[in-house]
Amino acid sequence: MILSLRMLSIFLLLLILAPFQSAFSEALGTKWPGTSATFLTGNLPAGGPSGSLPGNTETWRATASEAANRWNNAQNIFTLATSNTVGSGICESSGNNNMSFSTTACDDLFGTNTLAITAAWSRGTTIVKADIIFNINKTWGIYDGSIRFFPEDFRRVATHEFGHAMGLAHTTTSSALMFATASNTYLPTSDDVESLESIYTEVKDDSSGSISFLLLSLIGIGGLRLLGAHKKAG
Repeated sequence: MILSLRMLSIFLLLLILAPFQSAFSEALGTKWPGTSATFLTGNLPAGGPSGSLPGNTETWRATASEAANRWNNAQNIFTLATSNTVGSGICESSGNNNMSFSTTACDDLFGTNTLAITAAWSRGTTIVKADIIFNINKTWGIYDGSIRFFPEDFRRVATHEFGHAMGLAHTTTSSALMFATASNTYLPTSDDVESLESIYTEVKDDSSGSISFLLLSLIGIGGLRLLGAHKKAG
């Protein structure tokens, strides 16, 4: 991992067990310079999960696009796009906005219950790049409805991580998609949308300064103040 660059904000955004502040009060204070961002799905496998779940007939790439559209259908302040193209610069400050599976969380170990991370680089209050990395060590499926102990729901997790990639942290509202623990919620809620609207209407534009990099520790749950994390209880 390249650590020579200084970064004003990178958030490692995993699914974790401990509650955090609401999305806007967590004060990420960063947003994209425009009202849209494109994520490349070509680094995801071409196929999809195995097993008998109804959603397992879909591909990882198509499902990632569906996850983005779940945000697009819930609000009109920011548009997420996906492209079935192989990207470059995974876990680096330059390159494309990527989605991929990996054995590590940007060269660090995934936490025991960590399902995915989002790493985002910013200059001032402006996000310049983001990557979403899924833990390949987990068993994944695709389904809606009540969360299962096994397998992990790729689309639900991807939708949550897209929230982080747009600038959202975790909320203390347990029924929201951006709650720190994976739950029965698989669509953005009014709490999630209001937090997103707050970021893009209240955070001032500032792209000054240099890009720097911060890697937050993945160990520990209680008391570890990540900008966002998402683990599954277990």
